[in-house]
Amino acid sequence: MSKNRYFLLRTLLGNFFEEEKKEISIQAIEKLMVTLSFYLGDPLTVVQGKAELLEESLKNKDLQEEEMESFLLLCQEQLARINVVLSSLRSLSELRYRDYPWGSSSSTLKIK
Repeated sequence: MSKNRYFLLRTLLGNFFEEEKKEISIQAIEKLMVTLSFYLGDPLTVVQGKAELLEESLKNKDLQEEEMESFLLLCQEQLARINVVLSSLRSLSELRYRDYPWGSSSSTLKIK
């Protein structure tokens, strides 16, 4: 294969793979957003609903102590679920990109 032909082929394929990487990155971000929406949104909805019920019951003064303890326990459980997700995200944020010292255009993930 001639040098010019090789260079052209490499350039075309390189552009193709760059576009492919961008598409994969967009899909990964979309997947992450859907996942976070579910894992954070569901517990937040439960806590918000229970807080509203608690507020209404306190206004009407018809709340039993057992019921209040149940509300609070459920809220604590849901907040713990959120905390697990946030802890996972914090651990992901410890990932860093690291360039190869010899000047390659490639990079690796550095895990602390």
